[in-house]
Amino acid sequence: MAGKQVRKLSGLKEDGTPNAYWRKFKERLSSYQDIPVKDWKEEQALAHILKRYKDYMGVEFSLSYGGPPTKCKEIYCTRRMILALGTEDGPTIKQYIDWLFNSVVIPGKVNISSPAFFFTDNLICKFKQEFRKVAKITRATELPEDIRQIAESLSVSVGTYGDLAMIKLIQEDDPENDLAEVYSAFFTKLVEEGFDEDILSNLDGK
Repeated sequence: MAGKQVRKLSGLKEDGTPNAYWRKFKERLSSYQDIPVKDWKEEQALAHILKRYKDYMGVEFSLSYGGPPTKCKEIYCTRRMILALGTEDGPTIKQYIDWLFNSVVIPGKVNISSPAFFFTDNLICKFKQEFRKVAKITRATELPEDIRQIAESLSVSVGTYGDLAMIKLIQEDDPENDLAEVYSAFFTKLVEEGFDEDILSNLDGK
């Protein structure tokens, strides 16, 4: 009895390894963190999804390897996700992906079997509701995890947006301060990651 014929995927070579187009695509995905968050497009968004998935599951997500990478199922679903979010703003896209893993996937032990999961209507709507709740930032508002991680990597002690505004003031008004150089490097990194410094000039004093 003849064995079941294996369907050949167009993105794979005869030996079962990715072809040149898919190999280069995977290389771009693996280096996505070299791109500032403010400049993220669908490839970087997909790469971040894949990284968060691997961190969560301990294994890589199985790509489809069907057709050219720019038209693959994963890119299509990522574009649908961005369209559903209603914005191409890189920091917002990253915030959605992180929110989804931190608030839905990990606590609920969700098994993600398809990239279509990321543009599920009720999840998009829930994120937008949460996003509106935290849209008003005051001096007492706690900094998000990504900013705290950057601060920690540079040994900068901050917890709230008020703290951030204070060290911004020190950096600009007291360049002779021993920490001014560190603070400058800190804000340079924040801007590269998509942080809008104008937020600090419009903080509520409460």
